Amino acid sequence: MRVLVTGATGFIGAHITRSLLAAGHRVCALVRPAAPSPEGVESILGDVTVPESLPPAVADVGAVVHLAGVTQASRASLYHRVNTQGTLDLARAAAAAGVRRFVYASSLSAQGPSIPGRPHIQGGDEAPINDYGRSKLAAEQGLRGIPDLDAIVLRPSVVYGPGDRELLAWARLVRRRLVPSVGGLELSFLHVDDLTRLVVGLIDGVDVPFGPFFVSDGRPVRMATVLDLVERSVGTGATVRLPLPRLALRRLTPAVEQMAAVTGVGRLAARTMRELAAPAWACDPQRARETFGFEPRVRLEAGLASTFDWYREAGWR
Repeated sequence: MRVLVTGATGFIGAHITRSLLAAGHRVCALVRPAAPSPEGVESILGDVTVPESLPPAVADVGAVVHLAGVTQASRASLYHRVNTQGTLDLARAAAAAGVRRFVYASSLSAQGPSIPGRPHIQGGDEAPINDYGRSKLAAEQGLRGIPDLDAIVLRPSVVYGPGDRELLAWARLVRRRLVPSVGGLELSFLHVDDLTRLVVGLIDGVDVPFGPFFVSDGRPVRMATVLDLVERSVGTGATVRLPLPRLALRRLTPAVEQMAAVTGVGRLAARTMRELAAPAWACDPQRARETFGFEPRVRLEAGLASTFDWYREAGWR
């Protein structure tokens, strides 16, 4: 099958593109002018924010894997333009072209925080707490209203693995031996190989429900445990952990958000503070397991160790 992948040059996109090729699919990638072209795939010039570039991109395509999006932006309008409007314009073009399957990588942020010990299992009662999450949820809601579109929505937790620069930032903090930590914060993780297996399997699946489907390794962990595992994988020994009291984060966040609204500076810091002040970001893949037979194979301990081995081999520091 000919499959269009957006965000093919990103961390997750690169893994999915390689696996689609290995599975025998013909892969094309939507790339912006002057952007690098993924190796081994057909590059199609286009941009989700340029609607007229999308019909040629989806012509003669059997499935679309939509990964492209903005995760950090200085304005809410940019999240909306790329994550919401860009997704819906691509989906409408795909429906008009008769594309059979549209796999959309949304986010746990579209649902909002969870309660410790009670990971999200199914959608409903969504309460995103930032512009990024709201833009992802708006895209999901818009997809439901597009006729003749066989869409599937996935809400992954924190995705990590070889090539992930966010986890690399954690390693760099550990090497400096001073790491911020929020006591009790509960998190869900997912190795990129498990997400890739699921997405590739969905390309050929039949009668797949819309979702949304939460996707994680099914084993929520506290932030302190994650830091223990990172320390072990990096090999630095124990670090000094700087406690970030949740109450203080909650009290400071509105002031930082107000400053960001006035000056345009500090939006990322405000978003990070609000996310850290939440009690938990955890989900369970129960519905994906029941619907697709999805069983995550990579446990966090092994996944972190292999990821840090990859960093060392690749010379990432």
